[in-house]
Amino acid sequence: EVCIMPICGGTGPMTLAGNTLLMNAELLGCVVISQLAHPGAPLEHAPRPMIMNMSTGVGLTGSIEGAMMSAASAQMAQHYNVPLSLHGPWTDSMTFDGQSTLERTNFAFMSGLAGAHVLSGSGMLEQGLTFSHVQLAIDDEINGTLYRLLEGFEVDDEHLGVAAIGRVGPGGNFLEDAHTLKHIRGERHLPQLLYRNSRENWEAEGSKGFKERAKERAKKIIQEHQ
Repeated sequence: EVCIMPICGGTGPMTLAGNTLLMNAELLGCVVISQLAHPGAPLEHAPRPMIMNMSTGVGLTGSIEGAMMSAASAQMAQHYNVPLSLHGPWTDSMTFDGQSTLERTNFAFMSGLAGAHVLSGSGMLEQGLTFSHVQLAIDDEINGTLYRLLEGFEVDDEHLGVAAIGRVGPGGNFLEDAHTLKHIRGERHLPQLLYRNSRENWEAEGSKGFKERAKERAKKIIQEHQ
């Protein structure tokens, strides 16, 4: 894995284009060194752009600009035909909170849609300095949603359901139609943590929030997984 991590405004140019250029140049330099030492050695490109907070000097990992540079690096790397590892879930937050969920969802979706083969960073907090099993459970949910997005959906005569639309007609419903039963599995992503029931059921089950459900899932896996 050729891990390249210039910090925009610190160890790399202030501009996003300049920092991205530097990452690409460093990749090519590493390829040359590697192949001179070990011809034919397999490599994986792993751009890890960061942003320096110019008011504090802290190297940020969860910024949208970092995700943009990762995506740009992915587009460039596709011309080299090499495996690509990008940070998916990544954050500057100290804990598994709303900031963490927002930043890592942005990063994961940008990286996935840009063509990453590997998404790293699951479970990491605080610029990768801290690891959380609860965050890992949340990242599993984020990645699962992303994978479903990347699968897309089929468009053919069967999936368009024209015959089913004709059978049901105006004023009807598709609940009892054979087409619904045939495709009830496979079309839908089934999340582990997102709550998809009524408020009445949610309250009856203890009114648990997203973080609490994630903590319970992490503990359950640690205790029971074989």
